Amino acid sequence: MFVSSAIRRAAIGLSLSACVVTTLSAQTQIEWELIRPSNTGIVGDDCWVVAPADDHGGVWVSGWFYFFEEGGFSRYDPNRDTWTAVTNVEHPQISSPRFFDIVVAPDGVVWAAGYAGGGLIRYDPT
Repeated sequence: MFVSSAIRRAAIGLSLSACVVTTLSAQTQIEWELIRPSNTGIVGDDCWVVAPADDHGGVWVSGWFYFFEEGGFSRYDPNRDTWTAVTNVEHPQISSPRFFDIVVAPDGVVWAAGYAGGGLIRYDPT
């Protein structure tokens, strides 16, 4: 009795996974795009945070270059297809080029939590 129950469960499991595979293979192909400093305005290859910038699809992305200890955060505007960067190179008051979190307040002010003594950065993009 135990063997037949186990076989029945296995058969049900196999038929369910066959349905899932069939369903997944019937979906459309997903297209991926690698977004890097060389083809965008991201300030580094290591990206740790992506945060919504507005209700129009804009995002803030933190990034940094490990070797150079340079980084910051960038804003992507999909309506203009442009990037705006805020880096520790142009803004030496940013003590750490790495950020663990970015939050955009309702008034548009960006709050970025720095890594390893980087503190809290308040940036007003207007």
